[in-house]
Amino acid sequence: MFNAVLQAKLPRLTTPLFTYRVRALDVARIGWQGGLILGLGAILGIGLGVFVAVARSTPSSDAYALSGQIGAWLFYPAVLLLLVSNTIYAATALSTAQKLRARREEIDMLRVTGLEEHEIIAAEFAAWQLRVWRFMAFECAVRLALAAFIIADFLLPNQWRISSSGDTFVVVVFFVFATTYILEPLWRMRALGSTAILWTVRSNNPLLAGMLTFLVGLGSHGIMIGVMFGYVTLYVIAAFSPDNLYSYLTFGTIPLVWLIPRFSHRWLTKLTLKAVANALKRSEPA
Repeated sequence: MFNAVLQAKLPRLTTPLFTYRVRALDVARIGWQGGLILGLGAILGIGLGVFVAVARSTPSSDAYALSGQIGAWLFYPAVLLLLVSNTIYAATALSTAQKLRARREEIDMLRVTGLEEHEIIAAEFAAWQLRVWRFMAFECAVRLALAAFIIADFLLPNQWRISSSGDTFVVVVFFVFATTYILEPLWRMRALGSTAILWTVRSNNPLLAGMLTFLVGLGSHGIMIGVMFGYVTLYVIAAFSPDNLYSYLTFGTIPLVWLIPRFSHRWLTKLTLKAVANALKRSEPA
């Protein structure tokens, strides 16, 4: 499923400018490599989950002692990737923006061909996404491995049974949380990239652009943590409160866990790309 989502989001513009920018890249190859990385992440997570489930059935074995550490092996790399990925997305986007500023004369000539500013930016932005796509897929794969590990570790000891409607709802909540968590790097990558390009084009100050992009990255993580923590808090309140209102809110607000991060990143990306196009338009010679 996640591979299908990434394949659908893989930039495939048909404009000559995009084709020229990615002439050295194999778009189809980048796509299947991203899918392969995701598949390996899922296999790794499920395999480790099965190993832990089997190891826990034999408490006297060495594998049992090792099983308690496997979750950390997946969790800590995922946390480390938060910092590394933000740096990579910002640095590569800043480089793209600097090249965009250096090609002002080329952009002026492209205007003669009838290309609008937003089409030029769309091509440049799509080409940049392809250059960081495999790393973004790797970040998603690490998160997918962690989610698959949790699923396998939880379901195997319980013999793959869901015994009540409450268990069903827990599975639904976990699925929404996991989907949001796994796909968040795609949304964040685009938001950070568009922000870095905007501030570089406007200010011509890479340091300032980098700092602002870093703040956007922190804000992105803050949205994710805030939404998930808020929902978990509501869920705990509903579990201990006799008032059915909290239970209804728990059921009704679960889509927001996915919708708020998804559309906040999408809104920011569209807004910043539009601002970049306007900045280029204002720089058009009279």
